[in-house]
Amino acid sequence: MTYSIASINARELMTKIKKGFNVSDFCAQYACTAEEFSDFINNTFQQEGKRKEISRKLRSNEKQKGAPPATPRAQAARKAKAKSKEAAMPEEPAKPEETAASEEPAKPEETVASESNAAPDERTELKKLREREEELSLEVAGIESSHKEAWTEHRAAADTIGVLEQKVEQLKHELEQITSDYESQLAIARAAEQSMNEASELWRTKRAELDEIRSSILALSTIKVYVYDTGEIEAEGEAELVFVNDSDAIYDRLLHDSSECLEDLRKKDLRVLSKLLALSKEQRYAFAFESPALEKAYSCFCE
Repeated sequence: MTYSIASINARELMTKIKKGFNVSDFCAQYACTAEEFSDFINNTFQQEGKRKEISRKLRSNEKQKGAPPATPRAQAARKAKAKSKEAAMPEEPAKPEETAASEEPAKPEETVASESNAAPDERTELKKLREREEELSLEVAGIESSHKEAWTEHRAAADTIGVLEQKVEQLKHELEQITSDYESQLAIARAAEQSMNEASELWRTKRAELDEIRSSILALSTIKVYVYDTGEIEAEGEAELVFVNDSDAIYDRLLHDSSECLEDLRKKDLRVLSKLLALSKEQRYAFAFESPALEKAYSCFCE
């Protein structure tokens, strides 16, 4: 029974080669030419080293069967040689038995038979080598699969790295811009801080000068103060009266004071007098009293 060459997988191919199949055997069983079989090998095995290994084993199987390597070039050479013989010799009909025998492909069992002729030690060693070969073939296939998987992961990681590198470059540019803005604003803040310090120092100087001038104005100005019998005290114009002492404490002292100038004063008058005595002494005043007694008492305490 023949099959299509496309129906065999790599593992079955290697198993048949280990059993002694050569190119002719594959071509006969799978109804393909040597060129088609060679294309199948190249498409199935991407690693050049693997293809060389298969070619070497096929040639070895050819030699074990006593036939020359059935490569495409060798087949072409044999065909050319056969044609030249056919042209030189008259054609003879072939016997049915011989034709059948010549067309029948060598069977894998022949390899086994040839191996059986070998010495026991050689058969054992050959068996070990074939077992080891199968193990290594599977290991190599696994390694190739791992390599392909790692290559896929590497490619994906490389693509991701490319995207991340673009982001890193963008972030670097943004960081440079932010750093430039930060340094610019820092310089502005330092300049503003220097201006604030200078303004604070100038303010202290000018404030001290202003307070001194105001004190001088108060010392040189006279405030007109009206003192009414009702107990009210009123400054003329927009002037403000500044009280620097505790009028209640002064009132308590006046209640217990036995001075003659206080004999004619009422408690209400004493309350007004205590407020007048609590006024700041830095200001100059001109009093206008409705009560002569209160005016006399104030003059008594201010002399």
